[in-house]
Amino acid sequence: MAASSRKPVLKTLKACKCFERVSPVLLEKRAAVASPVELQEDGVLFEDGQVADAAYVVCSGWLMIETIDGEGRAALLDLAAPGALLSFVAAIADQPHAATVRAATPVAPSRPPAQNPTRAYRSDPPFTGAPPHAAHPR
Repeated sequence: MAASSRKPVLKTLKACKCFERVSPVLLEKRAAVASPVELQEDGVLFEDGQVADAAYVVCSGWLMIETIDGEGRAALLDLAAPGALLSFVAAIADQPHAATVRAATPVAPSRPPAQNPTRAYRSDPPFTGAPPHAAHPR
């Protein structure tokens, strides 16, 4: 990724609370290999049941996290704003997505490189610990 297009991704990664303990050098490396994904309004990032192949950081726009209710209608679960980290746990666990994510506005999320996208998260020490909101025993 060119340095100029990497800047917004790096800025977003630095602003994410879940990356606050990750070294600036590692964040720069992640931003350098991120693959930008752009969605128009109502475009689908991933669908419920689809196997997760990447984690996503929302760089701009808003995403709707939806499921299908008992009557077959879409039900809004949450909104993801710039800085949100999506699909991280599903990606490192090779699990399917538990919801559909679609753009509420034009969006520019970024994702890790396509070749074995979860390997980097499994092998880098800052990404192999407990999830950001997990309790840490002392």
